[in-house]
Amino acid sequence: MNSSSIPDRTGTVFASGGNYNDIAESSSTTTLAAGTATYESGFPPLTMTAISSGGIAPAGKDMNGILKDISQKLQWTDTGCGYPFNSTFASSIGGYPNGAAIPSSDLAGFWVNTKDANATSPEGTAASSTGWLPTGFTGYTSITGLASTSVTLTCLQAARKTIILSGTLTSNIYLYVPAWVYDWQIINNCTGNYNIIIKCTNSSATVAISSGISQVGCNGTSVFSVYSKTSSSGNYTIRILNDNCVIIEGTVSSAPFSSGEYSFTPPYSFSGNNYTMVANDNGQSCISYSCAPQTSGKCLMFARDPSDSGSLVNSKVGFRYIIIGNI
Repeated sequence: MNSSSIPDRTGTVFASGGNYNDIAESSSTTTLAAGTATYESGFPPLTMTAISSGGIAPAGKDMNGILKDISQKLQWTDTGCGYPFNSTFASSIGGYPNGAAIPSSDLAGFWVNTKDANATSPEGTAASSTGWLPTGFTGYTSITGLASTSVTLTCLQAARKTIILSGTLTSNIYLYVPAWVYDWQIINNCTGNYNIIIKCTNSSATVAISSGISQVGCNGTSVFSVYSKTSSSGNYTIRILNDNCVIIEGTVSSAPFSSGEYSFTPPYSFSGNNYTMVANDNGQSCISYSCAPQTSGKCLMFARDPSDSGSLVNSKVGFRYIIIGNI
């Protein structure tokens, strides 16, 4: 079949302007005796018996009702829409099959089912095992008023890739996330000299985050830290490109880590394991870097594997990019 073979869309529902019967799900002695069509029995045997032998002719309104239902569903599918989870429907079919994809109740994303005969709603809490995974969710989740009470995210809250936290912490608190293969950008705007500890309810592994932006991942069992931006100097962001390349991007006139050290643990296993970036008042001491000028006030810097003995060049200006990885 070719893409040019697309059929016509259903613009008008069959019998929408005519006479039709609403078709019942189940049959009964009454419907069987009256020759009424239902989804369970279809047209009953009486409608297939000769009238001269006591049979009943099939009702035209029953046929219209059946075709109306079918064309309504075709029209809904033509629009690209799906059906959110429905517990009554799930029970009637014995649960959703593995691989089913359904829109969320707020229509902001989709749930993908990972097991057969699943009658559990995908929109429980992080403490529940639903068998559904999120995909394609838009927007962000905002959790406000944090102080001393831990929070268990709902599945709908955790489905958003960005979680913004705010409040005045008076103690360390836990933020429980579902045990999915997933990752989150967590923006911690809370004040107070305490941490928020990210954790799956069924695992002992934790990631403690302070203020700023952190990237936290989960392997389906335990959480782990992907990266954490802890410096507020300059204007820069961090993102992962591939298995051995992480970029810190910024447009600053001096190194954002103008004093002290910034330790970075790569999110993937490769030689080197940990890099420490050291900056001084003149820019950066490139003990583990190569640096080549690009434009005025900017340079391109590569953090090398510590085992690399190649020559390194110092720079006394700010930077545009830092790439960490095997190069």
